[in-house]
Amino acid sequence: MAKKPTSIIAKWLGPWAELERHLKQLSHAYFQCVKKKQGLTLQMRDLKALDALPEPELHKMLINQESKTARDIVRKAKEFLRRHPVYNVYLSKIRGLGDTTAMVLLGLVPAWRFNTMSQLWAYCGYTKQAVESQKYYRKIKGIMYNAALQMILRKSVYAGVFWKRLLDVEVKALAEGKRNSVQHAFLSALRVMIKMVLGHYWEVYRLLAGLPHRPPYIVEKEGHGKYIPPLVDENHLVPEALKDALRKIYGGKMVGESEINSLRLLAERYSLRDAFRILKSV
Repeated sequence: MAKKPTSIIAKWLGPWAELERHLKQLSHAYFQCVKKKQGLTLQMRDLKALDALPEPELHKMLINQESKTARDIVRKAKEFLRRHPVYNVYLSKIRGLGDTTAMVLLGLVPAWRFNTMSQLWAYCGYTKQAVESQKYYRKIKGIMYNAALQMILRKSVYAGVFWKRLLDVEVKALAEGKRNSVQHAFLSALRVMIKMVLGHYWEVYRLLAGLPHRPPYIVEKEGHGKYIPPLVDENHLVPEALKDALRKIYGGKMVGESEINSLRLLAERYSLRDAFRILKSV
């Protein structure tokens, strides 16, 4: 599924490869801190339930230390992220995505490893086949889930994709007289949003790196719907050269500014609390 790094690729990508090597090391160190913190938290909870926690302050101190170490790792990663074109052009301009997610994406799943968008989705656990086979990178799936919730809370333009999907589910359910599971509908909308973010990350990376690019199968072969280009939040612009490259690939299938603005309006209009209100009415 994912390609193994080679010296040829490293030489081709030049300084990107060195930056990504550092980000990979920091990502692994970050996950180790998170694992230690979770272990200490569970241990503290279990001992407290048994009324056998001898030194609660010591446990709290150890948990806080792991949290501080994780923050320091992300702060260190920012030094390398600032020098990576994909971060500067795209990832840093999405409200709610965060430096932790950017570090993990560029460090553990650089897009040169995946020939197609669907390969990246599968590796991160966002295809049906990957979920059924249980062969995907669970840590990245969790990171993307948390990032998606933050994007909705902070009303990123990508939250508009989530709300559009959720409202479409509501309308369809009402028209068919069905009642959807609240959890299923919520996760379905979240999955659509996350796949779009991952897909856009894959496109921006490969276009900036000069790597071969193929549109998603559903657009290229089946001709479904319109194509939404990479989105950034207000006061930020996608470089014109990148837009031109995407226009050459997608042509008339690319949506206009009016459709993108409608997503921005949806993102600003709703909050997470509205999701449960909408779904309870279905």
